[in-house]
Amino acid sequence: VHRAVMASRWTPLQTSQLDAALEVYPPEPGASVSERKERWCSIAAAVEGKNHRQCLKRAKKRVKELQDM
Repeated sequence: VHRAVMASRWTPLQTSQLDAALEVYPPEPGASVSERKERWCSIAAAVEGKNHRQCLKRAKKRVKELQDM
């Protein structure tokens, strides 16, 4: 399996870490671009092996999954 594919897969632990971090760092209405990026960097720091872009992408997917239930 290609290394990039492995790096993009999410484990159940990482998903749990993301869910927990999203509760710790809720979105703030009216936040500036730099504040929003700082939030996602804080979230990523709580998720083992993922960066802020990966966390943002996964969070959007999680929201869609929950809406489709």
